[in-house]
Amino acid sequence: VIVALPALALRSAGVAWWVVFTLSILMRVPFHLYYGWPALAYGVWAGLSVALYRRTGSVLGLIVAHSLWNALTLTDPTTNRVVIYVLIAAAVTVVVVTLVRASRAPHNETHASVTS
Repeated sequence: VIVALPALALRSAGVAWWVVFTLSILMRVPFHLYYGWPALAYGVWAGLSVALYRRTGSVLGLIVAHSLWNALTLTDPTTNRVVIYVLIAAAVTVVVVTLVRASRAPHNETHASVTS
């Protein structure tokens, strides 16, 4: 939500991609400052999220992948190794399928939606 909704709103308003990219990073990093310096890595995630949204015109894959990541962080790595591998594979699959679908369909940047 922190990256997707502002990116969708800004692009709907016709704001340039570089502004969406920059603002997404500036909104995402402070949310994770409790991690200390590693919070800067969340800027990379925000940037990649905007790049994937720009490429695919969809945030659905990102939402599903992020939800799976959150589920992954809640599992105990010592007892649920199979669950962890399944969640990682599912997250990667969702992102790859989103990219493949985007490469096959014509992309209209001005009418990108959550489910396109």
